[in-house]
Amino acid sequence: MMTNAEDDPAAPANAGSEPDRSRALAPFGLRLGLMWTFMLLGVAPLIKVYVSFRLNAGEDDISWYVPFDFWMQALGIASIAALVSTVIAWRGRPGRIYWVFQLILVLTMVIISVETAVRYYGDCPECLVDQDILNPVFRILYPFQLFTTVYMLWYINREPARIFYGYSSSTSQET
Repeated sequence: MMTNAEDDPAAPANAGSEPDRSRALAPFGLRLGLMWTFMLLGVAPLIKVYVSFRLNAGEDDISWYVPFDFWMQALGIASIAALVSTVIAWRGRPGRIYWVFQLILVLTMVIISVETAVRYYGDCPECLVDQDILNPVFRILYPFQLFTTVYMLWYINREPARIFYGYSSSTSQET
């Protein structure tokens, strides 16, 4: 009669033992930044792209008020890439996401910056306020998006985040 889990061949290998702690946990600052990145660089631009697309797709008489041009399409592609890379970066594997996430973060912010600059004075200067409400609303988000990008680039290169992604600068150097 087997009384110990180690003697039972059908028992799982780690039954009764401590969970595997070989993988580092994501620091709180990294998780917080990834949540803000998901919302401000992924979801918010996609809402803008969706509204712009729907206004263009349904009505011919208002389609010239909110253009669905190259920058809006690039914003949609960049925000989808930001969403996907943020979800993978939250998981922390594979380790290459450390570099890919930073690249996508910078590219998304560049596209947001250019798109915001192009639309700064509105797409239709002679239009009324309610016809150009989309741009000022999303222009308010720009400082928060910029802060989130700078914060993530700073935090992801700190030691706790580097350890989480498997890149550590603390190596044992022999003297």
